[in-house]
Amino acid sequence: MIPRQEIVSISKVIDRIEESTSVSSYSRRQILLASASITLLAMAGLAGCSKAGASVAGIELTDIKGEKIRLDDWIGKPFLVNFWASNCKTCMTEMPHLVNFYKQWEESGFTILSIAVPWDKQEFVEGVVQHYQLPFPVVFDKEGRTLELVEEFKGTPTNLLINPDGRVEEVILGMPNFGPIAQQVGGWLGIGLPKEA
Repeated sequence: MIPRQEIVSISKVIDRIEESTSVSSYSRRQILLASASITLLAMAGLAGCSKAGASVAGIELTDIKGEKIRLDDWIGKPFLVNFWASNCKTCMTEMPHLVNFYKQWEESGFTILSIAVPWDKQEFVEGVVQHYQLPFPVVFDKEGRTLELVEEFKGTPTNLLINPDGRVEEVILGMPNFGPIAQQVGGWLGIGLPKEA
């Protein structure tokens, strides 16, 4: 864990990357393509990949604060699993919407599990958490264990809507439309939509 004083905001992280990048744009493209290829090959080898209907039972993680998360404890209420990367612009656009959605529904028992993908970096993950003041649990899944919940993981952001039975109800690629999610969550919880939804 990086000491609190060394945690940097996401804007500073981005500035550092831009300042330290001295390779040509062609070389940058080649590096990105190579990284993407390696990532896709690694993901293609994930065993036991599943899709909608996959169970989250038995999954145990540790968040970036060092606290244990047992998804078995979350079964009974719906929740959203959000996969993101610090270098994903859509993910960063999505973050304030996730925070707002969480705040609207948290009193009803709904929550969000935010998961930074394995190829990210610890300091960047911590920078995003600080910058957006994320109020829900954040996991840096270095081993990529949670990616097994998604069949053919295609990139970030990816969101999994988990039903009260602890099963993947829907896999949402890209930034989600929160209206239908709110209706689904409200239906599961037996309540109407919150005022700001």
